[in-house]
Amino acid sequence: MPREHPDSRAIMFDGEIYSKKKITDLANSLDGFAKLMSMMDLFRDVEFTSDLLKEIAFIDAEKGFPDLTELLKFYQSCFDKEEALKKGIITPKPGVNEEFDQVSSEIETIEQEFETCLRKYKSQIQCNLNFFGSAKNRFQVEVPDSASKRVPS
Repeated sequence: MPREHPDSRAIMFDGEIYSKKKITDLANSLDGFAKLMSMMDLFRDVEFTSDLLKEIAFIDAEKGFPDLTELLKFYQSCFDKEEALKKGIITPKPGVNEEFDQVSSEIETIEQEFETCLRKYKSQIQCNLNFFGSAKNRFQVEVPDSASKRVPS
């Protein structure tokens, strides 16, 4: 392939791999900060003479390292880290994000309505129908060739 060809300059992008990498980075950062906070406990009884060491080794909101304990607890409890790493999507646990919970409930209601419609069409056409597809096309109806003439227009 010539160097001038657009495909030779294309940057291949896989969204799923990229998302998983970002989630891995987030999980590693949260784990790192948690370890850092536990490390601060080791220095609790140590007397440093250096002002710089006092600033970086002690939790002090005004002149030292900020206390991230509550913030870390929130982020570690608001989603399932293992599931996020496996799927490449962070899904908030119920109760964490009210708007997300509301939208998830609406989606579930709509999906139940789709299933009801599918059952209705199955009885009308008298054959097995299935949804297929993904993303915005995930509710396409698959009709066997043998039943295609019975589908109303």
